[in-house]
Amino acid sequence: MNSPRFESASLRFNADDWIGNKITYDIFHDAADQHGDQIAFRHLQSGEPDEKPRLVSYRDMHANIARTANLLRDMGATPGTAVGLMLPGLPETQWLIWGAETAAAAFPINFLLSAEHIATLLAVANCSVLAALGPLAGTDIWSKALAVRKMMGGDAPALLQVGGIADAASGARLFGEALGVFPDSLDFVPPHDGAAATAAFFHTGGTTGAPKLVRHTHRNQLAAAFGFAYAADLAPGDVLTNGFPLFHVAGTICCSLAPFMTGATVLNLTPAGFRNPRMISDYWRLIERHKVTVAGGVPTALAAVAQVPVDGADLSSLRCGYTGGSLTPRSAALAFEAATGRRLHEVYGMTETAGVIAVERCAGSHEIGTVGHPAPFVECRVLRLDPDGSPGANCADGESGVLVVRGETVTPGYRDPQHDRSAFTVDGWLITGDLAVMAPDGRLTITGRSKDLIIRSGHNIDPAMIEEAALSFPGVTAAAAVGQPDRYAGELPVLYVAGMPGAAPNVDALKAHVAASVAERPAAPKQVFLVNELPLTAIGKIYKPALRADAARRMVVVMLEEFAVEHPALPGLVVCADEKPGGRISIVLQPNSDALIPADMLKALAGRLDGFLFEWSLDPLAHGHAQAAANAG
Repeated sequence: MNSPRFESASLRFNADDWIGNKITYDIFHDAADQHGDQIAFRHLQSGEPDEKPRLVSYRDMHANIARTANLLRDMGATPGTAVGLMLPGLPETQWLIWGAETAAAAFPINFLLSAEHIATLLAVANCSVLAALGPLAGTDIWSKALAVRKMMGGDAPALLQVGGIADAASGARLFGEALGVFPDSLDFVPPHDGAAATAAFFHTGGTTGAPKLVRHTHRNQLAAAFGFAYAADLAPGDVLTNGFPLFHVAGTICCSLAPFMTGATVLNLTPAGFRNPRMISDYWRLIERHKVTVAGGVPTALAAVAQVPVDGADLSSLRCGYTGGSLTPRSAALAFEAATGRRLHEVYGMTETAGVIAVERCAGSHEIGTVGHPAPFVECRVLRLDPDGSPGANCADGESGVLVVRGETVTPGYRDPQHDRSAFTVDGWLITGDLAVMAPDGRLTITGRSKDLIIRSGHNIDPAMIEEAALSFPGVTAAAAVGQPDRYAGELPVLYVAGMPGAAPNVDALKAHVAASVAERPAAPKQVFLVNELPLTAIGKIYKPALRADAARRMVVVMLEEFAVEHPALPGLVVCADEKPGGRISIVLQPNSDALIPADMLKALAGRLDGFLFEWSLDPLAHGHAQAAANAG
């Protein structure tokens, strides 16, 4: 293995010179020789203060990955198939990810998805084996895995049970028992076509609609791991926290493969990661206890951590912090840096780039709010958006546009080639969908998602400026600005905020503060909604589609109240809303009684709703009422 060399900040990178491995397995094979009994993985199961962590050396890591690959081959995993993994963060999950990439292809799955959705994903990925956490109190993973197999019938993959009470009736093989049967070195030669072979599939594109699986080659993952390791100056002796789920590229590549590539130690923050409240409340003590050198997490988690008093914890081991997964509010970055006395750097990437596009170097210049320079082996361009929303000409330095990228971390395409058509430019650049500004020296600032732009009367409003202003207000812990449908302006900015428990911010004062803070008058939010918590994805990113749908629902509710004043005979209607694939908002009106809706009233109601940019419909029962009334007339 060619170890990353970090002594020069002005290196010219050529992937063939720097990435000595062909497949990810080579990292662990070489690390067993180079780092032997050094600890690769330190696992916390509960996070209790007196917990003795489970330790896995580099030698044992390699041996167990080899055994796992042999076992998976014995169960029918071969090139051209995939191994589905419904597992939380465990040492066994690491063995199965890298063992699966050696024997076939790995497919880490978000086990929070519905059984129906998982069954579809497994079929699309052509999974030959499904590894799932066995029956344990507090989790439904095993029951969901059994439901998935039943749905798939004769096409169901072979089942591998990882931990839990043995379920003989399932016919599953027990991972712990089976592992010991196989040798600790590969008993087959991986027939991969080198680094271009498929290493893994990762699901992206939400939880509804056609399954969208990103294909990673071994080269994609090795290049991304190198890029992050280079930026963070990872080396033997470093201890890096991992609180991400392993079905997310940040948890698998940046916080696992990158430290493994360099002989560092991964501190796994329990199977639940940052969804375990103790990982937030005890974070500073964990850094002290385990001599963490590189701390990391999504911005929402680190913002919560920054609210916890350091209370004398010894943070002298810490070199720096890294965050990614979504835009980092300036207030959260400043709070982390004030608490630790260390810089908080950003990683910018996406599933389609194995998690790495640009990274701010730990040893380089620091500028809060930017994501640094393109990572090794990656090129970036910022393009103007044409009127139809597609990328156009190059932007000038400092001009905002949509970011496109190409290079070694970029996927060769999706499992379904039809998804490639809208994802790449005609000359092969990946369209990130993110808005960015590039400085003359190449430093990137990500300002938001192009689909998150709030478009008010043709004026593009970046929600980040609204959110940053809200987060600077005392008591606000999370904020998200979205567009609410408006008949005349198209969209109006509204703001959702969550406050500290027992210390909710004053909404009127907050609204005035934000209006005074944003540079553009049209960006001042028309309404502020105080909520207990914001909807989050599995890794802690704010899930804006749910907020956009809720904003539309709230608007329709108010409109119906006004309509009812003019039409007192209108039966009560319940408003339901959700966001469909492609960003479309769907509103469904449901009657809350058996009262008839007269045809003329239905026509008037349609006249109020048809002017908005969302889809709407009446519950079929309500349609029946309206039709009956029309027939009676």
